Amino acid sequence: LILLTSHLLAHLKGAANGEQDAETEEDTIEALLLIVSRLFGVSSTSKIVLQVGLCALVRNLQPYPVLLPAYVAVLLRQPQSLRSRLLTKAEDGSTPPPRRYVMDNSCRLYEECCICKLWPALEVARTLAGQAEAAGLAHFDPEHLEVLTACLPDAEAELNKEWLTVFEKIKAYVFVALIDPALHYGATVVVRRFWLCQPQSARVGAIEASKGTLLQTLRINYSDSGHTRVHEGDLLDFLREMRDAGRETNDMLQSVVDRFREAHNAEFQRSSLDGLFD
Repeated sequence: LILLTSHLLAHLKGAANGEQDAETEEDTIEALLLIVSRLFGVSSTSKIVLQVGLCALVRNLQPYPVLLPAYVAVLLRQPQSLRSRLLTKAEDGSTPPPRRYVMDNSCRLYEECCICKLWPALEVARTLAGQAEAAGLAHFDPEHLEVLTACLPDAEAELNKEWLTVFEKIKAYVFVALIDPALHYGATVVVRRFWLCQPQSARVGAIEASKGTLLQTLRINYSDSGHTRVHEGDLLDFLREMRDAGRETNDMLQSVVDRFREAHNAEFQRSSLDGLFD
């Protein structure tokens, strides 16, 4: 059903004007979108059906942006093993072979694709950020960072102002993740992508937007809270890498460390940040 619905949605969007009565076409599209909503919104829908749906519907996200919230929500709920298969790009760029989900020769083969090569990445990232904000999340979970990093453009691609708007919405979650042992690596990928991005105006904008949030993150990390934090050596290694990456990051980190020393000296004394700019 999910495959048929996806094919019909794609066909209707590609149909030439005048082939169908516009009102009838609109009603048909609305009915098909309702089917997707029900399949994606019911807890009894199997993970296999959802996996097939994520692959089938990814090409419909651009023409039907109304699908994005449910699509992202389902992707986040998928088991890590299933989700990672959809977000992992083959090193040689090849397409995975069709997969049989049930160990029965009578079961048909289904194609699994790398959805992050096909989806509208900016819109998916924007939806993820909006959902986190609306839900009032205290922090990202591993699946949020996994989806976010899969959305990020390749390193050589420039980031526009719309990506900076996404960064503004997710930066608090990303910097908190930077000091979480389970999330640290994924957070460094995101921060590095924005702090070292092109063009220069976007890079400077992301770095400037990070100052206050990074300061609060350092305060949290070195407060006497008893919470498990990332090993300080890992955090300092990343900060040194960013310090050495260019003048903009060096100057920003120097400014934040100086402010941290002045505003939160007790926490600063617990750190090894004084050696960052020896």
